[in-house]
Amino acid sequence: MVTFVNISNIFPQGQHLALDSVKILEHTNHPNLLNLVANVQTLETDNTLIFRTECPDHISNWKQFCKIEFSAFHTLSLFRQLTSAIMHLNSHGIIHRDVHPTRLHLHNNILKFNMIGLPYNFKKLLKRQNFSGHVNYSAPEFILESQEFNDNSDTWSLGCCLYNLVTKQDPFEGRSVGETKKNILQLRLDRHNALGQHDRIFTSLIHKCLEPDPEKRLTTKQMLEF
Repeated sequence: MVTFVNISNIFPQGQHLALDSVKILEHTNHPNLLNLVANVQTLETDNTLIFRTECPDHISNWKQFCKIEFSAFHTLSLFRQLTSAIMHLNSHGIIHRDVHPTRLHLHNNILKFNMIGLPYNFKKLLKRQNFSGHVNYSAPEFILESQEFNDNSDTWSLGCCLYNLVTKQDPFEGRSVGETKKNILQLRLDRHNALGQHDRIFTSLIHKCLEPDPEKRLTTKQMLEF
């Protein structure tokens, strides 16, 4: 699969950040990542990055994937695979900041996390460092636009993804972006009490990820061990 990302309209600092991140991504390889299959090329004429990655099964059908009613065992298996992928990125110094269900795909029945994603998602993360790509999946420190955050910000998003896999709903959903942000800061997770219908182990895992205090929140490595 080939993804083209034109970074010519991003301010110079963002362009340098893009090129630096490319060097790191080229050295990441994991069974649960949509891995690069070649070094990233740059078209210098228009500042376009060319990412060549593995091609997942039915990439256009991620919505259908998210709607599948998985068994508890399968859901836990998917969550473990996703956590393992993000832990691998964190171990390479990457705080991804956009761990979201739209990036989850299957390849030969193995979960694959699309670390590049759609071009506009990649570019959005370059424009602001204290920003997460999707509000509902953003840790409180991003909502507060804190300049200090670390890789356990991705742990928060993991919990949000697990919530989505279990309930088929977005977490912290409000009637507006402002209300969604308020729900996150006040930890109002489940507006329709959808989580209460499911196994306690999911409740435990989700709330373990959704620790409001970053100092107390587990890293992805600790989460995987838990």
